[in-house]
Amino acid sequence: MKKLNESIRQLEQQQNERQGYLDKMEQVTQDMLKTSQEMITEVEQMLEEMKQLEQQRIENEKSKLKNLFGAEA
Repeated sequence: MKKLNESIRQLEQQQNERQGYLDKMEQVTQDMLKTSQEMITEVEQMLEEMKQLEQQRIENEKSKLKNLFGAEA
């Protein structure tokens, strides 16, 4: 009976250790997912800023051309 109780205790201890490991892995996975989502958001914001800057550049070029040809006309 003593051996049985010891075996049960060892199995429970192993189960707790495995559950702790799985819990840590789940937390790491959640952290990685959060980090990935944050990176995606940052890249999306950068792309939006780049689009706006490109649009401003185009508008500036149009304005320069209008001024250039307007001065010649």
